[in-house]
Amino acid sequence: IDNLEIEIDANTERIENLENEYCIFIADSYGGVRNDVTGWNLLLPNKMGLSSTQYKSITQSNAGFVSGQITFLEALQNHISEIPDLEKVTKIFVCGGDNDRNETISDIETAINSFVNYVHTNMPNAHVYIGMIGYSTNIERRRLIMYSPLIAYSNCAYSNNKTSYLNGVEFGCTN
Repeated sequence: IDNLEIEIDANTERIENLENEYCIFIADSYGGVRNDVTGWNLLLPNKMGLSSTQYKSITQSNAGFVSGQITFLEALQNHISEIPDLEKVTKIFVCGGDNDRNETISDIETAINSFVNYVHTNMPNAHVYIGMIGYSTNIERRRLIMYSPLIAYSNCAYSNNKTSYLNGVEFGCTN
């Protein structure tokens, strides 16, 4: 009976944690809905069992950590007032890659570190998950995507506290 009570208490705590969880999903053009295909940042909350009040999905076409019309940090800053309780943010998923393909590893790492520092300053309970999603049938473009962004994304994820790299998402959005 003692073991059963311990298991019930652990499951109750997990359920309460899920109910209090708030996640943010930030994507470039591989997010949202494009050509009748639903992007990863709209599918993942459903797979995680989140209700519509438990997450914010931000899609910004032509965005990157460094390049694009807007950076991922600027996109987050533009939407931060829409997040009901910054203390409840437990996970932030940000995936991109193609738009940073012509940037140096150093510039991308600097931008990622700024993003992570902003998150941890404003959302102290958040864990940042960084994924490099990008694919091209053009071999040279694919080489550029896999060089600077992939190296910088994974380096920063492993060198920052409460930050992880999402392995295996690199070719998740092939045509």
